[in-house]
This record gives sequence, C-alpha cells and structure tokens, in this order.
Amino acid sequence: MGGGVPDVHICAESYPFWVELKTTKTNRINISSGQIAWNHAYWRSGGVSFFLVHPLKGRNLYLFAGDKGRELATHGLAVRGSGSGAKTSVDCLWSGSGL
Repeated sequence: MGGGVPDVHICAESYPFWVELKTTKTNRINISSGQIAWNHAYWRSGGVSFFLVHPLKGRNLYLFAGDKGRELATHGLAVRGSGSGAKTSVDCLWSGSGL
C-alpha cells in the first residue's frame, strides 16, 4: 500500500485493527519513518494497530502496540534482564511460539 499503511487489516468479531509484519535476522527491526508516523497517528486517534515481529533465528513471535514504532526502531528486540526475568527493552504485549 505504501505511505506507512500496515501490511494487514483485520476485523475480528466487529473489532477492526491493523498489523505491521516484520522479520529480523538480528535484534534490529527496520521500521520506516512513514510506518512510525502512520501507526502513531492512528493510535493517537483511537485506532488499534500492532507490530508483529518474527526473529528468523528464533521460534517466538513478539506483538507490540502500534505506538511503539519509534522505540522498536531504536531498541529493536534488545533484552533487559536475564533468565526467566528477561524482557524486551520495548514493552511487549505478547510473545510466544506455537510454531
């Protein structure tokens, strides 16, 4: 679509939302300024959007709120803490595998 519009529009049980799909070979997530701006503006206006990230070297998927684009572009999937207390630097809404 271009212009920062996310990859997928979903309407589930009358609840519409957008999802920007991202893959990464490292912790770095390539998010364009247009994608950051579109998602941030949509989120601020009351819309719901997400970034769904799949690191190609791992099994997990990571779901982030649409207003986290700038943070994701800056910090990527960097982790703080270790062991069972490890978390992504950017607040993650959900992560898991099941693949």
